Amino acid sequence: MKEHGGHEKEDEKSKQKQAAELFRQGQQQLRKAQAAVGDQAVAEYDACSQLFTEAISLRPHHAQYYQARGRCYIAVQQYLRALGDFVVCCRLEPGIARHFAHRGQCFRRLGRVDEALKDYDEALRLERLKAEKDPSETHQRQAAEYYFERALVHIDLELYDKAIEGFSQALDKRLAAPYKAFFHRGICYRRVGQIAESIQNLKEAINLDTTSADAHNHLGLSHIQEQNFEEARKCFANAVELDACARYLNNRGLASYHLEEYTDAAADFTAALEAEPDNASVLFNRGNAYFQLGQHQEALDDYAEAIQLEPDNATYLHHKGLAYQGCGEVREAIACYEEAWTIGMGQLWAQSRDDLLHLRHCAETRVIILLGRLLTEPNLEP
Repeated sequence: MKEHGGHEKEDEKSKQKQAAELFRQGQQQLRKAQAAVGDQAVAEYDACSQLFTEAISLRPHHAQYYQARGRCYIAVQQYLRALGDFVVCCRLEPGIARHFAHRGQCFRRLGRVDEALKDYDEALRLERLKAEKDPSETHQRQAAEYYFERALVHIDLELYDKAIEGFSQALDKRLAAPYKAFFHRGICYRRVGQIAESIQNLKEAINLDTTSADAHNHLGLSHIQEQNFEEARKCFANAVELDACARYLNNRGLASYHLEEYTDAAADFTAALEAEPDNASVLFNRGNAYFQLGQHQEALDDYAEAIQLEPDNATYLHHKGLAYQGCGEVREAIACYEEAWTIGMGQLWAQSRDDLLHLRHCAETRVIILLGRLLTEPNLEP
């Protein structure tokens, strides 16, 4: 029996040694994966996960191996697979905060935000217990990350006040990358109507990273909320300079539109459509700019194309009626107003009562006016 037991121990030691070597190779492979990009990175992470899988087969109760493989899966956005690994980690080592944080990350990416919130709560509870025993800066920084990540979950749940509190806690604990906390807190402040605080936080974010086009864009959106369109346009221009994408061009165009600089607005909308030709919202915006410039046929063409992409949009149909009216095509205008009203009624569940009443008032008023024109001006083209 002793001899048999001795063989088992030797066999176990051998497995542990093999597993440790596979884990070491996996860590080396992981460094290569982190340095790679695109398809090469995916291939490197796949090689990593295979090495960690072999290590797990030799030591199936060793949490470190599951954690390493789970992180590889997260890197290639295989969140369901990663979740399985971190579930095992939490079971094997229920006192380790990072396991719950990683599982929470997976839950959030999978849209299971309530479960994510519970895991981040547990990660913070465990981290606080560690900090009581060892109040070093390491634990403070780790807690800061968990506060930040939990705040993102609060955003998903539209609990913006809680998210603001979380980002503040992360900053208080010296979050390693404070830019992201200022950035998200600025957006949350805008969501709750605290525009001055939003602007202040987004400016802080830009001071930390002047190359963030998204931060410049969101600062512009906050200036839009306070109707400071000139300042907003400057921010959108900064964003466009860093990244001339359709979203930023469209926003700059909208700022110019509100400043009644319709030619500049139309130019930005056109540039945005070169990047995203099937963007109905931008087509609608350009149509509005053309309409204000008196280019009713061009406006009509844009509204028509927007409607082709979103045929049930009552607002687009209503503006198409305006364009027809501008072109002197009265019967077509009436038909658009009536169709817009019919669609609006059909979407009553999705609209506020005030919006619907406004739509009906506009449609009925314009139909009455145009019917009067048809009766008094019989020579109008049908």
